[in-house]
Amino acid sequence: EVFKDTQQLIRYVMDSYNVCIFAYGQTGSRKTHTTMCGPSGGSTMDRGINFLTQNDLFWISFARKNIMNYMSNGGISLLDATMHLVKSTNDVLNLMKLGEMNRFVSSTALNNRSSRSHSVLTVHVQGKDISGNIQRSCLHLVDLVGSERVDKSEVTGDRLKEAQYINGSLSCLGDVITALAQKNSHIPYRNSKLT
Repeated sequence: EVFKDTQQLIRYVMDSYNVCIFAYGQTGSRKTHTTMCGPSGGSTMDRGINFLTQNDLFWISFARKNIMNYMSNGGISLLDATMHLVKSTNDVLNLMKLGEMNRFVSSTALNNRSSRSHSVLTVHVQGKDISGNIQRSCLHLVDLVGSERVDKSEVTGDRLKEAQYINGSLSCLGDVITALAQKNSHIPYRNSKLT
């Protein structure tokens, strides 16, 4: 169902446009399951995966004010972000599984396995148009940490600071999206590492 709703966006990527898909919602609303088919996975058909035209992939995570990396064996422009060449659907699934296994999670009153870091999966696509020109684009799948009411999640100490940072970063993202939609002259990108 989600793939059907986003299929046109995937087509745009194949037509050399950059696309970003956000999964946003309350803690426990199954965002990670929807975007990544959960930690146990699903079939490639469940995921709508056809990665034969996609070259490489990197997965990063933002937790607290540090930028963390899920798969570190070399870096690119982002702190410790890595890029991996993929040649098959299995390559992609294995990288997704590795990234999900290394995601920062914690237990709260709302969710036994609550993601505590935003994650960004970027797939770089390269192909040729009908004239033989190289075309490049990116698909960014952003799995945002769930927004949560601190009183309902019953977090304290470090988890409370984490929840406050999470909610703050989501608020900053909302400010950026609002400013872009209103075509404001100033876009507050620098208010959060997420943006």
